[in-house]
Formats: sequence, structure tokens, C-alpha cells
Amino acid sequence: MSDDHRDDDDGMEESDPFLFGLFEHLFDDDYPLSEEVIQFRKDFTVKQLGDYLAEYKHYDRYVGEEAIHKWIMDKYSWLPHQIKELSWGELDFILRDNEINEAVQFGHDKYKSD
Repeated sequence: MSDDHRDDDDGMEESDPFLFGLFEHLFDDDYPLSEEVIQFRKDFTVKQLGDYLAEYKHYDRYVGEEAIHKWIMDKYSWLPHQIKELSWGELDFILRDNEINEAVQFGHDKYKSD
């Protein structure tokens, strides 16, 4: 199996509001998902998060994954090639940041009011 599949200790708990809220349906132990479906769900989640982050940080020129890359460059002073080399697990770890949680909450609140 690929490294993308959840093992017995995936590190995500309900106390992680960002990750649990966005990734709770990414893996389903009762129904095996194809690699294509898992990748689609990851891509969609990253795009949605990036859109929320772009709006929250007023990144007018960035959306989706590009907004996440911009945020990582701003916060950690990393170069684009360093960010593109991140594994899914490393990106998952970096995105466990309070500012990300705030961006997600901002996005949820905005779309609830619309």
C-alpha cells in the first residue's frame, strides 16, 4: 500500500480542529478508496484551504495551492522548490498552525453568512 493510506496511528484527532474538520472523510476504514479518489480528495482539500487562506491573508494574486505556498514562503522564508519537495506528511504537519485554523474558520463563517 502507498504511504498515503492511514495506518493505526494517523495523528489526527478531533482535538485538531483544522485537520479533523477537513480530513475526517479523506480516509474511510470501512470502504477502501482507490488511489485516484484519495488523490482527488487531497487536491480538493488543499485547493479549498488555499482559497480560504488567500481570502484571509488578502492574497489577491494567489488561490488554492499557490496561496498555501505563498503562506509557507512568508512564514518560514522557504524557497518555492523547497515547498514543492514537501511530502504529504510534511505539508500536513506544517498546516497544523493556528493561523491556518483561523483562515478555515474565517472561510466557514463567510460562507455561512452568504
